[in-house]
Amino acid sequence: MNSNLKNNNPISYLTEQADKFANNGNYEEAVNLFNEILNIDPEHAETLHSLGLTKYYMGLPDESIIHISKAINITPENPYYRNNIALIYSEIGNISEALSAFKKALELNPENPNFHFNTGVLYFESGDHASAIECYKKAIARKPDYFEAYNNLGKALQEIRKFEEAEQAYRSAIKYKPDYYFAHNNLGTLLQDKGDLAGAR
Repeated sequence: MNSNLKNNNPISYLTEQADKFANNGNYEEAVNLFNEILNIDPEHAETLHSLGLTKYYMGLPDESIIHISKAINITPENPYYRNNIALIYSEIGNISEALSAFKKALELNPENPNFHFNTGVLYFESGDHASAIECYKKAIARKPDYFEAYNNLGKALQEIRKFEEAEQAYRSAIKYKPDYYFAHNNLGTLLQDKGDLAGAR
């Protein structure tokens, strides 16, 4: 079957092989195959996106952005490309480009809870706790058991000294993920700061 696929649809065959290499951490081999695909079709958006992600995993964020930007130019309506380039911009500290890309991803797919969550993380790290809270609440509204969002909501609420709401958020995270270490740790710290030593244990 692979032989037929290789002959009849070389792009699908090469993509399958490249993805296997990338998933196993063999990034150089994956890059070589992605480049083979681009030799066949220089505007294959999914390959450009995959190549960009692979370059990021190789520690080459600038090259990653170049490839994913090309994918976005070819397929501007794909929100996942926007989300992923935003995450990379965020990693390298380019907050304005990250925020712009996150906003565009949300315009294209406003119901994706992960996009709201990721935007919230960016706002929180930028010190805009009110906007972070809004984003986390939107993520939870679209995914009620989103325990990571509850935990991050608690952290943002704690930063603006809304301790009761923060406690409730941490407890909600634990409700949906009873063994979630970070929520337990954050709740314990909050209770200790409030003087509830028994509850913090």
